[in-house]
Amino acid sequence: MLLLALTAATAGAQGMFLLGAAKVDITPPPFDATADAAAFPTCPPSVFTGPRLFGLQEPYIDRDGSGFFNYDTDVYCDANANGRWDGRSGRSIS
Repeated sequence: MLLLALTAATAGAQGMFLLGAAKVDITPPPFDATADAAAFPTCPPSVFTGPRLFGLQEPYIDRDGSGFFNYDTDVYCDANANGRWDGRSGRSIS
């Protein structure tokens, strides 16, 4: 009986989860041409002229003139070769 109690206590300690909450600012940095050139050296700014509000968004060509990236019409520079545009569109999803 003592062995069973020790085993249960050990198993309970291994399955413990700690929960909590935090407040962290996750706002992306604003667009900065100098930082952008360093982050995306293979994407010439003279070609990929689509407007970007935030830094860390992959450059694109705004073919539809919407001011935001659109998979249906725009062409992007896949700087990290992951097969998708990386960035925040700036549009709300409804």
